Amino acid sequence: RELRESAKYPPTSGKYRVYIIDEVHMLTKEAFNALLKTLEEPAPYIIFILATTDPHKIPPTIISRTQRFDFKRISINDIISQLTMILNSEKINYEEQCLKLIALKADGGMRDALSVLDQIIAYNAAKIEIDTVMSVLGLVNSSVFQNLLESILSGKQKDVLDILEKTISSGVAITDLISGFNDFVRNSLVYLSTKQNHYHLDDIAIQWLDSHKNVLEPMDLLRILESTIKFEVSVKKLQHPGIGLETHFLKLTAMDSTVKISELLSGNAVN
Repeated sequence: RELRESAKYPPTSGKYRVYIIDEVHMLTKEAFNALLKTLEEPAPYIIFILATTDPHKIPPTIISRTQRFDFKRISINDIISQLTMILNSEKINYEEQCLKLIALKADGGMRDALSVLDQIIAYNAAKIEIDTVMSVLGLVNSSVFQNLLESILSGKQKDVLDILEKTISSGVAITDLISGFNDFVRNSLVYLSTKQNHYHLDDIAIQWLDSHKNVLEPMDLLRILESTIKFEVSVKKLQHPGIGLETHFLKLTAMDSTVKISELLSGNAVN
């Protein structure tokens, strides 16, 4: 209501008075109703910019009185370029791989990338290093996921439990471990299926996938991914998430390998 009242007055400088309402979907029904009259008959010098990530939550009466512009996610390379420009202008040293990790974590959002960058600079303004970035982002080295996936597919339950215990003991949150594992399996599945590195796997991961492509069956990875995605949703509700984590990954080691129809027809499938 205060905004509506102030909108009655012309700008003291410039041609327009511009109001930017971020996360506008969080407004109450009453607030939208109070704003509706102003949007119906706006003064010629008033511009409202309503920003939201959930346009479906905006009342139709509001949407019908606005122009809609959908913004695409910013590419990883563009985010890296912007971060590079900022760090160079601030004379902050950095490792190239760090910027790629930040860009991947931002998932197309420059604001998120800059927020993460601010946090990392707060740790060490002299130089941005890979260990600091991984710590701030809660990331796990890809070699951990490689060993974990290989142990699952080989049915080595002791190795799986040892990897989980060592990783969690190092300070990695269970949710970050599961999320990172899902990302790695998804990225590996895409690479094995398309032979293209769409999700910026590091060189070590690519070499590992190429050397294990004969034993990594895409359908097995797909089943592992589907199962772990379901577990990721439920783990936050568990009273003892550590027990749930161990139980889930032990179940994965006991999962039978996918049998191809061609193998069944040829009689080469193992019962």
